[in-house]
Amino acid sequence: MINALKLGKERLPVPEPEFRTHPGEFLKCEFLDELHMSPEAFAEHIGVAPQVVLDLIHERAPVTAELALRLERALRMPSQFWLDAQHLYDDAVEMKRLRATGGIKAIEAVTALIS
Repeated sequence: MINALKLGKERLPVPEPEFRTHPGEFLKCEFLDELHMSPEAFAEHIGVAPQVVLDLIHERAPVTAELALRLERALRMPSQFWLDAQHLYDDAVEMKRLRATGGIKAIEAVTALIS
């Protein structure tokens, strides 16, 4: 779905962001469940407290740079994948929240800087 953002007198299309999956859900469904590995066992394997993995898979905590590096090492998926997934999820959640609360307002283009 395309929305339009009014910029001055012209309207530009703004793509509707699709909802993203939290990287913790991805970790649980695509790795831990498939490997039949508990979050506690995985946490021990990657050298973090069990609560770190539990908070991640229950979407109570984000992927940090350090955790992304540990996930890369254990799962052979680039740390940037995990960080990008977190960023996309955060963007989608924030966009949904701002739209629901009316927090998104049209901003006029600064045409003097664009020329």
